[in-house]
Order: sequence, then structure tokens, then C-alpha cells
Amino acid sequence: MIDLHLHSSYSDGKLSVEELVEEIIVSKVSYCSLTDHDSIDGLEEIKALTERNLINFINGVEFSVLYNQQEIHVLVYDFNIEEIASLLKERNRIVESKRIEELRTTIDLFKKEGFKISNDLKLKEKKTVGLLVALDVYGNKENHDLMIKQCGYLPNEEEFYDKYQAYGCPCYVTKSGIDLDWLLEKLKNIKCDKILAHPFVSVSFLVKPLEIKDVDYLIGRGLSGVEVYHDRNTDKQIDILKKYVVEKKLLFTGGSDFHGNVGDMAIGFYNKDKNIPEFKLTNHQS
Repeated sequence: MIDLHLHSSYSDGKLSVEELVEEIIVSKVSYCSLTDHDSIDGLEEIKALTERNLINFINGVEFSVLYNQQEIHVLVYDFNIEEIASLLKERNRIVESKRIEELRTTIDLFKKEGFKISNDLKLKEKKTVGLLVALDVYGNKENHDLMIKQCGYLPNEEEFYDKYQAYGCPCYVTKSGIDLDWLLEKLKNIKCDKILAHPFVSVSFLVKPLEIKDVDYLIGRGLSGVEVYHDRNTDKQIDILKKYVVEKKLLFTGGSDFHGNVGDMAIGFYNKDKNIPEFKLTNHQS
């Protein structure tokens, strides 16, 4: 059993590293990787615990990057921790500065539309700026009459977010982040494998999923391969990706994208009755 896409409480997972390893042991996974979002804080801890239980562990992290003004994810594997730690420190400094500006701009746009916003609204570490502002606006019942006037009815939270903050809508602001090219340039001198995460699965309902032409372009930009097996890929999409990596002679991975939430795919599986069968990285393969 294999699972190279797992999350812990160091990013948006529910389980601590220790709790996650307990689940990994129960799942009888032979190869695993912790791929927290833009964080490697749990790597040393999980590496020690998995090796103690004779489980092969590969260093991992899932970078959030911007491509065509939308967010995509890149899984990076088998790297020197100190080198990626330095890169993440620089990345986080840049993104935090951008998030401050994104908050100001988003608030100004909602005010321009006539909405009231809390005066003390502040950034929250694990919440996107757009969602933070949208929930504040929506949660203020004084804004509901304006929503009804502009929409013709009172939208639910998701509809409200979609109507005002989707690409091209009046309160849309490009999400703070680093550009894909920035990441690829920084990784040029770091030995690692760069895998496009869940290519046919969008990171949110506002983001369009990638098409095979996008995958082809991104591979051409310098990615090493793609995540073939994922719990939200259809069998048809998996077949397309399997053929693609063979034709292009690419690296490939698979993972449950486990976050510890109720209803998550079981560790080691990409379908309720299909375990992840294979993977290939530069220095590791099934």
C-alpha cells in the first residue's frame, strides 16, 4: 500500500503527526509522505515515527502557487529539509505581505458595492482572505437587504461568494501567493521531484480544473510528473493520466489526500475499494 499525499494539523489536517502515524500503521502502508500545505514543520517528527515502525518515508510538501491567476498545487518530494525550509521562509514572507494588501483591497471593493464590514477584521493564519471577508459580510444581517436587492433573492454563503468573488466579479482579487515560475526558479538548484497535484481536480469550487493542455504546458515549464491516483479523479481521468505519463516518460504519484475529516478516503486508497497501486519518483518507486 502507498500514500504520498497526507496532511496533518501543521496545515489543514485534523490529526497531529502522532495520530496520523497511528492511522498509517493501521492502514499497513509501506510508502508514505507528509505533504502539508506550504509547511514542512512535521517532517522530522513523522520521519522518526514511521522509520521506527519500518515504514518507508519520503520528505514532501504541497506548495500553493498561482497559474493563470488561479491557484494550483505542486507536490515536491525527496528534498533536503534545510534547503526547502529556507525557501519556505522566503515564500511565507512574500505571501504575508501580499495578504495584507489583499485584505485592504478586498474590503475596499465590498465597501464600494455598499456592504458593511467589521472595523476590526484581521488576517487569520489558515483562512483565505477572500473567504474571511465574504463570511464577515454575509454574517452581517444588515447586508442581507442589499444582497436581495442586487441578486433578487438572498443567496446562500457559497452563492454569495461565487457571485461577488469569482474571477471577473466585482469583488474579485487575485489570491495572494507565489507564481509558479517563482517556485520553479527557486527549485532549480534543489534536488527534488516536482509533481503536479490532482491535475483534474480544482482546489476550490471557484477555480476551474486543469485540462490536459494545461498539464502539458506545466510539464513543459519544468514539472517532473503528475499525481495520477487521487480520490476525486474518475477512472477515465486516471486512465488518461496513466497513458500520459507512459508516453511522456514522466514520474508519477498517488495519494488519498487524507485530512482526517469525516468521509475522507481511507489512507492508501484512491477509491473506496481501490488501493493506490504504484508510484515512481527519481530515487523511489513501487
